[in-house]
Amino acid sequence: MVAELLVGLSDEQRERFLALGRTIHLASGEKLFSLGEEADRLFFVEGGRIGLTLPMRLPGGEQEVFMEEKSAGEAIGWSTMVAPHRFTRSAHARVDTQLREVPRQAVQDLLEED
Repeated sequence: MVAELLVGLSDEQRERFLALGRTIHLASGEKLFSLGEEADRLFFVEGGRIGLTLPMRLPGGEQEVFMEEKSAGEAIGWSTMVAPHRFTRSAHARVDTQLREVPRQAVQDLLEED
């Protein structure tokens, strides 16, 4: 499966891009990142599901409210590529999940080189 963000690239370009990163695994319920943290990595879901949430004040306190879900082939962490480079949602694994993590600096270097 080709990640949506990489559609239109040649096989060689796609392989070069993905080779910049590493595979990580999250257990169900494990946090990937939180709202407001520095966005220094881009992620591609390889398997499993990531839930994106926003904190909301509700009677009795603050609660994470589900906004959307990402699954295999989808990218997460677009804030990595846009200043001020802060995540605009929180992300948690909804089931055991495998992702490809690509550092922002590596992406920027490749874009400048290419």
